[in-house]
Amino acid sequence: NINENNDNEYNDYNICFQAEVEYILHGDELEQINVAKTAGQIALLRFGINTLQIYMDPVKRKEAYSLATAIASWWTGGAGIPIIANLIICTWGIADGINDLKLLMDGKAVPLLKKSQIEFTYEDYLLFLLMLEDREKKLDRIEDLIELNMRKNKKDFKMGNTHSAIRVEAEISMKYFFVTKNFMPAILKTPDGRHRIKVVLYEEY
Repeated sequence: NINENNDNEYNDYNICFQAEVEYILHGDELEQINVAKTAGQIALLRFGINTLQIYMDPVKRKEAYSLATAIASWWTGGAGIPIIANLIICTWGIADGINDLKLLMDGKAVPLLKKSQIEFTYEDYLLFLLMLEDREKKLDRIEDLIELNMRKNKKDFKMGNTHSAIRVEAEISMKYFFVTKNFMPAILKTPDGRHRIKVVLYEEY
């Protein structure tokens, strides 16, 4: 947690500003590590999606088994064809996932499924990963980022020394109910035969 280093100079905090969502996801002090971990998550997602599509494509599956048969005939005398075919399919899934990741990191959109009109961008995947992240971790890391950004202009700013408060004041008037008119103080009565109620609430954290 970045707050553990609150006694360091501001320059030690000048991190994560270009990859704030990635920091919320992983919480490392080094931006490059957060970006790399996020890229790994997206690549893994794309690998799973692409590999599943290959398994569902009879043409691709047949091609993988043809290659596996040729390799097994030369290497193992025909044994292990299903294992080799699965390895080939997984290799294709990995290759497609890496290619998709490169496109996403370049700011391009990639179809969720091949030949699908639904496309996801890098930001869409970030949003999806954020939805999966633990709520308390997200809040803690958002607080870290608020502190980092505040320190751009105020070097000694610390979230632990700040408080937030809200004051809500409402004044309403209503008609009398039954015999309430006789019991209402004069200061609360209005000229049009109603009575006023004023409410003030404070919330602080």
